[in-house]
Amino acid sequence: MARPTKQGLDYFPVDVNFDDKIEIFIAEEGAEGLGILLTLWQLIYSNEGYYIKNDDNLVMLIRRRTMSNVEIIRRVIQSLLTRSVFSEKKDKKYGILTSKAIQKRYFEVAKTRTNANINSKYLCMGVNLELTTQSKVKKSKEKKRERGKFSPPSITEIERYVAKNSLSVDPHSFFKFYKEGKWIDSKGNPVTNWKQKVLSWNRHSKGHGDNNGNGNPVSLAERLAMDLKEAQEAQKAQEEQKNEKRTV
Repeated sequence: MARPTKQGLDYFPVDVNFDDKIEIFIAEEGAEGLGILLTLWQLIYSNEGYYIKNDDNLVMLIRRRTMSNVEIIRRVIQSLLTRSVFSEKKDKKYGILTSKAIQKRYFEVAKTRTNANINSKYLCMGVNLELTTQSKVKKSKEKKRERGKFSPPSITEIERYVAKNSLSVDPHSFFKFYKEGKWIDSKGNPVTNWKQKVLSWNRHSKGHGDNNGNGNPVSLAERLAMDLKEAQEAQKAQEEQKNEKRTV
């Protein structure tokens, strides 16, 4: 079983110089206030990475680490919200402590991760979800799915492909055959590459003319039998190749 991806960080960067909001906060709350702020950053970055729930459990965790009085911790948190060190809007709406700076730092450090759990509602204005690895991976998968998604060709597309490659294929018969079969091949798998099927049809046509040898068009059952035979031959060739490798 694969190990779960760590959501939080093992380290976080701290600026050499604080901005004016934090400088004023430190002037008001002193060293104890700064210690509580650093503890909050530690708890945020090490757990969810970009936010933390603002509740009684948070206050107790800070108290255990700093031994500060509960009332002081609550006052300091309120001061941080008032000074916009943390987003007052996100706290009122979702009961969390976060900020634009915290989120940008987290996403920068965690950008190599493939499945960080991001709640877009918690993102601050100016923090783009596209910056997260999760969304990049998601977009990449969507593009791959889009590229791999099969779209049935039109008769005109088949005609152009046949003419361009000088193939002995009747585009209308080919289109009718696969359309009636709901674009499922002889092995029961959905067609993913119609051009490959045209080439396969062309090989059969060369062996049988464009008919069954009697001047009559090849029936749907006969065409299915041809496709099935080709699939069986290909499987047999693969098995023989595997056996040869084992004997060597």
